[in-house]
Amino acid sequence: MEQELGKFLEELRGTLSLRDAAKKSGLSHTYIRDLELGLNRKTNAPIKPTPETLKRLSKAYKYPYEELLKKTGYLSGSEDVDELIAENYSVSSEIKIRFLDLIDTLKEKGIIEEVVMEKILISIDFYENVPGEFKELLKKPYKNKNRIVGYGNVAYLTLIVGTLQFFLNNLENNEEIDLKKLQNKTLKWGDEELSKEEQKKAKEMLKILFGIKKDT
Repeated sequence: MEQELGKFLEELRGTLSLRDAAKKSGLSHTYIRDLELGLNRKTNAPIKPTPETLKRLSKAYKYPYEELLKKTGYLSGSEDVDELIAENYSVSSEIKIRFLDLIDTLKEKGIIEEVVMEKILISIDFYENVPGEFKELLKKPYKNKNRIVGYGNVAYLTLIVGTLQFFLNNLENNEEIDLKKLQNKTLKWGDEELSKEEQKKAKEMLKILFGIKKDT
């Protein structure tokens, strides 16, 4: 089942590169490739995309979301798609998977743990009163990755995942970004435009991440 689905997802991607697919979907290219192979290459365990992952891929590949749900067996008849997602999708599980995937990818790329730690700690300072015990875990993100996930704070993990994905994209693209110009841009996650509140928070986070104290 997983291998048949994976082959179909690879066909849907077509001539789009894995990295371009990652940009469009907001998923990592290694995770997308694992889905296409039908297994987690680190554990050799079968892997199946969640409804939320399929939603991201449907937008990236411009393929009907409901058809993807049927292909994976999530949808068989006239079930309500929103109800299906509510029943089968856990935000926390998706974020945890993406966090672990990003940490493993950065480690494989030879990025030293201290650099990753610095990015994470800068991002988490966006929140006030972060527990000291959690910050201690973040000082060793490679070693403590499972304990970080086990801490269970989805808000913290979501912010960290966004920071690490941004960092990884810059590494892979080797692009220079004019952050001042970015402040006037409409931000998107894949093809989906962020809400005004999400855009405001994201832009504030970029300033914190890069140590910008004020607009220049």
